[in-house]
Amino acid sequence: MNNNIPAAIPIHGFSSFAYILTGHTLAIVDPGAPRVARMAEKVVTQELKRRPSDLRYIIPTHWHIDHVGGLKATFDKFAADLCASRHIRYHLGDGKRIIYPPLRRFPKMITNRMHVMANPPGLRDMLEMEIIAMPFQKKRGFRQEVAIYLKDGDSLPGNPDWRVIETPGHTPDSICLWHEKSGSLISGDTILGGFKGPIVNIFVWDDDLMAESVERLKKLKVRRLLPGHGRVIEGEDLMKDLIVIG
Repeated sequence: MNNNIPAAIPIHGFSSFAYILTGHTLAIVDPGAPRVARMAEKVVTQELKRRPSDLRYIIPTHWHIDHVGGLKATFDKFAADLCASRHIRYHLGDGKRIIYPPLRRFPKMITNRMHVMANPPGLRDMLEMEIIAMPFQKKRGFRQEVAIYLKDGDSLPGNPDWRVIETPGHTPDSICLWHEKSGSLISGDTILGGFKGPIVNIFVWDDDLMAESVERLKKLKVRRLLPGHGRVIEGEDLMKDLIVIG
């Protein structure tokens, strides 16, 4: 990979970030809205000077609509395979209810947003999004097969420098992606990019699992935080002083 090209390029999605992984084989992480697919095509062809066929994999950090609502549009643009956490089989394979944090915890999502820079969704985004991975959705609502189920410690297909870290807490299927060579962490909705630094997400499904996941991430020497929400943060040893908001 060209040393001037970062390991991942951010794209603003539906109130969240998506990322293009820029290795020999390209991948897209968290296509939350159809415009992500359109923007990804421009990044691939104009910024990276690559062919759309070079983008081979689609990887959600977890199965919530703001991270997968642009899947159909992404499949339409790229001949890519879907790679997802093994823990989403309960929904995609067995048709069980999609898991969100309990309703009583939704005010914590608002508290989170007070501490991060929000990317407001556009009306076109909302009208175009594929209605999958909604709260309380019981049936799959999604027909594309998962080509590869990812587990903890796996290297990403086509991108062996990226490693999967299972980080349940926000959801049971949450994963982060770690690129040790560049110190880049795609943190999904586990760690957010706050105004004052990295923030631990308090909008969670399981507090104990979240605490365990955060402890794992604290051991990483992160120099570039690429969160699902907030802002990209660069610095030295960013996990050392994680912010926990009340």
